[in-house]
Amino acid sequence: MLVAWIKGEQVPSPYYHKILNKPDGATLEQDESGLLLILHIESPTEKEIATCEKDKMESVYFEDGPFWLGQIRFRNNKNLSFDFPFDITRYPIESHSDRFEQLSKTNLLMIILVDKATCIVKTVRAVSMPKAFRDSLYQSVRKQLSEDDAFSEQYNIWIDKLYRKYTAQELWKISMRGGNLGE
Repeated sequence: MLVAWIKGEQVPSPYYHKILNKPDGATLEQDESGLLLILHIESPTEKEIATCEKDKMESVYFEDGPFWLGQIRFRNNKNLSFDFPFDITRYPIESHSDRFEQLSKTNLLMIILVDKATCIVKTVRAVSMPKAFRDSLYQSVRKQLSEDDAFSEQYNIWIDKLYRKYTAQELWKISMRGGNLGE
C-alpha cells in the first residue's frame, strides 16, 4: 500500500504507533515508494525544522557482515544527528526479493521529520544517497537475505553492544564515511 506523507498532516496510520512509542531518533523504513528515513523528535524547534528542510547532511555507516548501522548529521547543527539500522528480515519473507530489487534500483531517500508530541509531519525532503552509503546498505541487505529466522534478534543484540561500547561521537569517528546526502 502506497502511503502519502504530507507536511502539516498526521503521520500515516501504518507508521503512527511505530513512531509514537519510540524515543527521539530515526527509523529507516521501506515501502512501495522506496526508503524512508523518519526522524521523530518531541516538539522540534523552528531551527530544527529549518535544518531538516535545507541543511546539508553528512553520512557514515558502520557495518559488520549483514549488520549495518547508518548515521547522518546536519552540517550546521552537528548536535542534530541520527543513527538507524535496517533489517530487511523484519518484513514478510515473501516481500524480501521485491524489496531487495527496489533497493538495487534507486538511490533516493525520503527524509521525513515528525513531531512526536503531535504526530504531525513537519517536513518531507527527497535526497539522493551517496554511492558509498547506498552500496554499503545494499551489500548488508544482500547478506541479510541468507540469514536465519533468529537474525532480527541477533541484530538487536549487535546494536545494543555497539551502544554500550561507544558513545554516538565515538561511533561516528570509527564509522566509514558515506558522503553527503543530496549531492
